[in-house]
Amino acid sequence: MKLWKSNKLKDLLKNKAMSSDVISRYKKAKQIIESGKDAFVSKYDCKNTVGEVIELYSHLKPGESKQESISIC
Repeated sequence: MKLWKSNKLKDLLKNKAMSSDVISRYKKAKQIIESGKDAFVSKYDCKNTVGEVIELYSHLKPGESKQESISIC
């Protein structure tokens, strides 16, 4: 499973157009992936944007998970 590169979050935080809600969902998604508890799937390969990944997380219901991998290149 490919994890976010550490500078991705720094880049997000520098982007003043990004809302605090989006940043907080991104951090949560990153935390879940890095914990190894759940890995969420995206049907795209390395063309994922951070926004697409956050959208994927935000549409899952509490407790719902997909045991597949996600990648942001």
